[in-house]
Amino acid sequence: MQAVRVVLLANLIFSCCAFAADETATPAENPSAAPLAAATTTATTAATAVTDAASTSLAASTNVIVTAIMSNTPPSLTNDATLSIEVKVKVESGPGQIPASRAYVTVGTNRFAFLVPGGFKIDSSDAQRVTMVRTDSGCVLSIRVLEALPQPGLTPADCREKIAQEHPSCVIEEEFSLAAGNSSGPAFEIRWKGDGGVRRAARIAYVPMRAGVVEFSIDSNPDKFGAMLTHLNYVMLTFRASDLSGKIEPTPLSDKI
Repeated sequence: MQAVRVVLLANLIFSCCAFAADETATPAENPSAAPLAAATTTATTAATAVTDAASTSLAASTNVIVTAIMSNTPPSLTNDATLSIEVKVKVESGPGQIPASRAYVTVGTNRFAFLVPGGFKIDSSDAQRVTMVRTDSGCVLSIRVLEALPQPGLTPADCREKIAQEHPSCVIEEEFSLAAGNSSGPAFEIRWKGDGGVRRAARIAYVPMRAGVVEFSIDSNPDKFGAMLTHLNYVMLTFRASDLSGKIEPTPLSDKI
């Protein structure tokens, strides 16, 4: 805006000088004509210089804005810290069913449900994630809702970037796909060393849903990792998301299985 004002001022100066020259012009033989012409030329040169400087300033400002826009990369996959998670666990049973604990999770206007594996307790200390801890500390299961689905869609590269941010020293050993709630997404198995050089293993799956990207993960000692994977599978197979009206249709655990 400042640059535009300078340009307008320069044009005004030039117009005034030109008008004065027209009003006071005399024949060529008039001795005063030469000084007046010189003054007009000087004013014109000054106005042109101001205009050029303003144009240069405006172009520089435009270049800065364009550079800022071009360098503005899309945000990475992050959890939405503005939404807290509420968890309620109910023991469900009935004719033809095996009694089971089902967790009902509310995240904003979205609701989810899944069966809690036997021997696990819900840890509600983290308001941004559902954490299930095995009583013998054999492994930790967790579920959290990340930001809305990236455009044009979730890619393995998005997920690898997320893993690298949270586990910078890990090694991705396998990459595949897992399903939950009638959807599927990229999944990874990683290894790393935690505090004190303790070895850890994890499987992390990112499944796109209407509410956003739902992250499922299991963290265990590598020696017990294979056996612990059944608990993650149990959670993902029984995971259900609410429809547009907020209704959930959980599948009972039949005693015929």
